[in-house]
Amino acid sequence: MPGSFDGGLLNGGSLHSRAFAGSVIVVNFWASWCPPCVIETPQFELAYEGLRREHRQVEFVGINTKDTRSSARTFVHDNAINYPIVFDQDGNVALQLGGLPTPSLPDTVLIDKHGRIAGTYIGLLEPKDLEPMIARLFAEP
Repeated sequence: MPGSFDGGLLNGGSLHSRAFAGSVIVVNFWASWCPPCVIETPQFELAYEGLRREHRQVEFVGINTKDTRSSARTFVHDNAINYPIVFDQDGNVALQLGGLPTPSLPDTVLIDKHGRIAGTYIGLLEPKDLEPMIARLFAEP
C-alpha cells in the first residue's frame, strides 16, 4: 500500500509505519554527506520536538540513504536527532512508498492519518514550509 514502509533502524531494531497509525508522518530522506541535509535535519529535529510539546499526532522518520552507517550514526549523535532513523542504504523505502522519485537529497514525503501519501517535496525545506500542510492533514477526520 502506498504510504506504508518498513526498515531497519540505524541503531538496531526495526520500524514499520503501522506503528504510527492515526498520525501524520513526515518522512525525510537524507544523508550525512548531503549539504542541504546537514542544514535541514537538525531543523526537523526542532520541529519534531515542538510538535511533541504540543501533543500533536505528528511523527518524523528519517530515512538515511546512500550513506554509511558509521557516518549516519555520527551525524545523528552530534546533532542530537531523537526521531527514528531508518538506515536504508539501498533505497528500498522509496520503492515501498510507491516508487517515489528521489533524484536528489533531501526529499520529504508527508503521509496522512490514513496512511496515504499527501505530498512530496524535493530539496531543502524549512519546518515552516511544512506547517500549513501538516496543520491541514492534522485537521482532517
